[in-house]
Amino acid sequence: MKVTKVSKQTKQKPSTKQNYGKLLTSTAAAALLDVNQSTVKRWADEGVLKHVRTAGGHRRFRIEDIFEHKKPSHSKIEQWINLLIDHPSPYKVQGNLLLLHDEYGSWAKAMGFITSVMVEFGERWRSNKIQIHEEHLATHRLERSIEQISDSIQTAQRAPLVLLATPSQEFHSLSLCMLELCLKELGWKTIYIGKNTPTSNLVECIKNGTISVVALSASKNFQDAKVLKKIITDLAPVCIANNTKLWLGGGGAWPDPPSYGVRFRSFLRLPSPFDSES
Repeated sequence: MKVTKVSKQTKQKPSTKQNYGKLLTSTAAAALLDVNQSTVKRWADEGVLKHVRTAGGHRRFRIEDIFEHKKPSHSKIEQWINLLIDHPSPYKVQGNLLLLHDEYGSWAKAMGFITSVMVEFGERWRSNKIQIHEEHLATHRLERSIEQISDSIQTAQRAPLVLLATPSQEFHSLSLCMLELCLKELGWKTIYIGKNTPTSNLVECIKNGTISVVALSASKNFQDAKVLKKIITDLAPVCIANNTKLWLGGGGAWPDPPSYGVRFRSFLRLPSPFDSES
């Protein structure tokens, strides 16, 4: 019997270029989701929307993931908007926040979703779909509920201390409340000194020598890049002298990269106090 020799074929890896051709760009994904391109990028960076990166670092999206994200996300955001506008008790907001934590598995991911809710609030206000007092009411309810949950989290007495503040002329503090919640879950001890904090006050706090990190949040409404750059310049020498790190968050016009400190754009990037580099 004649035996035909079958040659062993090398398994070919799929072409990366070909695979990327089957994926959607941020622009295409935004069009399908009916949101801005910047919103899609933020969702990707926060882990809310699945994506891959090309060799050049660009975000790409599977159409299956877009449709999977589209239905639940928008309905869930709508539910949260209604929840926050319809005058619920603070316990109802807290209860839904705790359910959100159970769903996402961490406060960092849950707060990423809440960020998307508040962005949608802003977009609806700009398009006159909601009134400014409704946005303010929702923000106030969220802040109170997040603060109460945060206060219930116990951290070790000797845990490193993060000072939380917004810079002078910044009166939006929701992101700071969200940050505190995420940090306490990671094991950081926090001291919240609030909004509109003069740089001179921050300097005095750092000089006490007990602060491991100063975390400042500036909202996207704070677009005076020169002012924010000067704050970093003024804080850098005293931070260095006292071995204090500087974290910069929010959508404000912080220098990126800053001359000193670290620019954070996602709660998921926050380090644990037990990390060697934190």
